[in-house]
Parts: sequence; structure tokens; C-alpha cells
Amino acid sequence: MLGRHIAPNVKLVTPPPEGAWRSGQALLIQLGVLDKHCKLTPLGSRCARWPVEPRIAVMLERAADFNAVPLACGVAALLEERESAERSLHDALALRLRQPQRFPIWQREALRLSKRAGVALSDAKLAPLGSLLALAYPERVGQLIEPGKFRLANGKTATLPLNDALAHQSYLVAVALSSQTGGEARITAGEPLSLESLLCSTPVFSNGSRGQRGRKKGGV
Repeated sequence: MLGRHIAPNVKLVTPPPEGAWRSGQALLIQLGVLDKHCKLTPLGSRCARWPVEPRIAVMLERAADFNAVPLACGVAALLEERESAERSLHDALALRLRQPQRFPIWQREALRLSKRAGVALSDAKLAPLGSLLALAYPERVGQLIEPGKFRLANGKTATLPLNDALAHQSYLVAVALSSQTGGEARITAGEPLSLESLLCSTPVFSNGSRGQRGRKKGGV
């Protein structure tokens, strides 16, 4: 998805709603795929080698910063699979890495990506999982407001049951959300984040959000 003024001669059969188009542009800028003028960045050009959606391509391309390319291939395959019912991505990945033959769809995609990256999937270590997911979902990084309630980077709030293991984490990344009444979303899949890993993985927070925190105490 590019800025409309980038390719003025391109005619879309069914143009998306203006709001959706601008929202998509904003996300691509936040991911670092487009610059503030909606032109492709060097990162965006590099991401073109990955046959996945932009947010996952960014995670794959930037995973080398964490020495976590093998893990990123496994994460990308899991996110692309869209068939996993596990609430914990950590547990889902751990199981697949231990017994890949049980998950042939995931295994095939993970091996395809790892081959493209030139790494061995068997070298994957789960430690940087939260950081990788923050690369892919920067707008869904959340800070604890009160037990079970988080303010996301996009300004929205999201909740978890109080008995959920993530309900008391200071920071998390919400990978999957479901809508509910009252304007809040329910987090259906997520992973915890440390503040250190958050600042390392997401420039939006390590740079822009420091100023934002100064304007709004306690903001993400």
C-alpha cells in the first residue's frame, strides 16, 4: 500500500475508503516502510524480498538486530498460518520447534523463509520473541493502566481477564484483538515485554514516545 501521490496514474478498481487508506499509510510509516512523505524507505525496499505482509516483512528484515532471524522465520510462519488456536505464541512456537513434523503447514513455511534468509530454523531461540513481535505490531504495544487493562500505542485501550498471566505485566504486545462493547478490545493473544526490549525494538518509543511521555505522564 503506497501513498496516493506516489503513483498518480494507477487506477484502483475498488478504491479503499479514505480513512482505511490513511490508516494503512500511517501504519507503514510507523513500521518504517514509508517515510513521512509516503515514499518507500531503504527498509521498505529491503522488505520487498519477503513474500509476506508488510508488518511481518519488517520483523524478518530487522530480526538480525537481535540475532534472531531463525526465530523470526518461525514466528512469521505461525502468524501466516492463521490456524493456531493457542493463546500463548511462546508456547505455540516452543511446541512447533520441538515437534515440527506435527505441524506440516507451519514447518513448510518456516523452512521456506529460513532458506530464503540463509539460516537454520533449528537455531531458533525463544528469548527475543516479545521484541520481534513489537517490531511487527508497534501500534499494539501496551502499557499497564490497571490490572487487566492496557493503553496501546495507538491510543486505544485493551483488556485481559484478571486471571490471565499477562494481566499484571507492565508492558506487552497485543498480537490479536477482538472487539467488545464499550469501545475497548479484548486481547486474545499477546506476549510480555520488558521496557529495555521495548526501547530497543521500537524506535517510535525510544525516540518519539519519550517526548510523548513528557506531555502525558504515564503514556506509552
